[in-house]
Amino acid sequence: MPQRTSIGARPWRVFLVMLAVIFVVETAIMFLLPKLVPEQVDWATESLLDAFLLTTIVAPIFWALLIRPLRRLAEFRTEMLAQILAAQEAERRRIARDLHDEVGQTLTSLLIGLRTIAEADALDVARARALDLRETTSTLLEDIKRLARGLRPSVLDDLGLLPALERLTLDISRVHDVEVALVTSGLTGSRLGEAVEITVYRIVQETLNNTVKHAEAHTARVSISRAGDELEVVIQDDGRGFTALPAQKLMADGHLGLAGMRERAALLGGSLVIESKPGAGTLVRVRLPLSSGTTGEVT
Repeated sequence: MPQRTSIGARPWRVFLVMLAVIFVVETAIMFLLPKLVPEQVDWATESLLDAFLLTTIVAPIFWALLIRPLRRLAEFRTEMLAQILAAQEAERRRIARDLHDEVGQTLTSLLIGLRTIAEADALDVARARALDLRETTSTLLEDIKRLARGLRPSVLDDLGLLPALERLTLDISRVHDVEVALVTSGLTGSRLGEAVEITVYRIVQETLNNTVKHAEAHTARVSISRAGDELEVVIQDDGRGFTALPAQKLMADGHLGLAGMRERAALLGGSLVIESKPGAGTLVRVRLPLSSGTTGEVT
């Protein structure tokens, strides 16, 4: 079976477990305590002993089920924040390098070309140079659009999630040797909230980037369906797969993208599950709750 990793148990489950533990321990104490203490012990002393035993037994369980996971979660969030800040700085350096190396050099070429046109003695020479500069400007425009799409695709704001994902999957299929299919259900005629749309887009984008870079896959499938007040996103590929790891281990191994996807889903009250094993591809399943404030009719 594929190994699974997911966000930890929901709070209500921990609460129910704690109630069950307290009930079982207290029941055992009530039956056993009268047999263990002398008959001359008064009810007040027996009650204090009962409370002491209950606290002594339940406290370590309470620590193991609640306090320690909360401490680990706080430490994980702190490490996550530090790595996110480092990733943001790295992204800023990459954008600055791209602007300098690509956009800056192209603009320099344009300036030189314009100077050549201004100094040209013959009209034919100026026209030929102008045609070259036209092609250079077109390339520059495409580079700027590519950088802008990487930061935030305008189609996501203007038209919504589905057109943005259609362009994303089309771009990946066209640039890389991976055939990506997009299938949707239950989303016609409605827009999801901004937080939901950007979360889904970034998760799909990160997953497909991992597929392209690491999976050695030939095909991938993105399925998005809405059933009632829940949105389900499934991204699956036929790549080489990997051994799925808990979130803390992913952080320790530097897999910030996978850990970040879990954080994005958790911030909206959702869940993310990764199913994978070597040689059997990878499946990422995301479930996000939808409230009345997170959707709206298309205008």
